[in-house]
Amino acid sequence: GRNVMNRDVKPDNVGFDGQGNVKLFDLGLAKELKPSSAINSASSSRDEDEDPSQRLYNLTGRTGSRAYMSPEVARSLPYGLPADVHSLSILLWEACSLRPPFDGLSAADRDGLVAGGCCLRPDSPELLRLFRSRSSRPA
Repeated sequence: GRNVMNRDVKPDNVGFDGQGNVKLFDLGLAKELKPSSAINSASSSRDEDEDPSQRLYNLTGRTGSRAYMSPEVARSLPYGLPADVHSLSILLWEACSLRPPFDGLSAADRDGLVAGGCCLRPDSPELLRLFRSRSSRPA
């Protein structure tokens, strides 16, 4: 659904259906996000036209897999749909670089960087060459 957060996007929870479409599995931590439960909604009434990606919810705590957690989740702050987008971006990083961001760091060091909002840019020539070579291969 449109307003459902998976809250545990990671490689183990991604697969393909019989037609080859990408699917998210293991919805055990998934949560439906209702407009009326947003803590920063423009009004106290339901506003269905409001951009759901801008809503924050009182979903706090370290929910999900630490290596794929967004900074706001790692800091136990209210979060919304962008937290799943962050997790997906880490998954895509791994697919392109064949290694996780912050590879080689201890879990504590990685967690500290993520909680601090540190972000890496995959702009190394090696990573760009790898991405280009993978994107130009025939299917």
